Amino acid sequence: MLYIGNGDKARSFSYDDPFGKAVEIAATRICWEDEILAFLITVTPHAEVSNQVYHKVLRANLSSDTFDIINVDEAEMLDMREYMDSFSAWMEGIASRKYIYKEDLERYLHFIQISKL
Repeated sequence: MLYIGNGDKARSFSYDDPFGKAVEIAATRICWEDEILAFLITVTPHAEVSNQVYHKVLRANLSSDTFDIINVDEAEMLDMREYMDSFSAWMEGIASRKYIYKEDLERYLHFIQISKL
């Protein structure tokens, strides 16, 4: 509803709402029974298929510096087990374990600072 403005339709995607882990919320402006202006709101669940596309999928809470692993290669999971205390530790572990190219390391370390995400 916040995004529809003067338009006829608006869509948004939402995660971890009361509706489910991943849903599409659509609002459509209608005229009900040719006299009552209303909104038709639909909530459609989406299958979380991202783990079939990406090799590494994490869900992070930056406020609490915590994370859940949705999908990670088993070998990487074993390699990174000592960095699982927090999201920032995991991200720093990626650098420590040389998953980042040397030329990109400085920029990566600057980018992953929780206060800047």
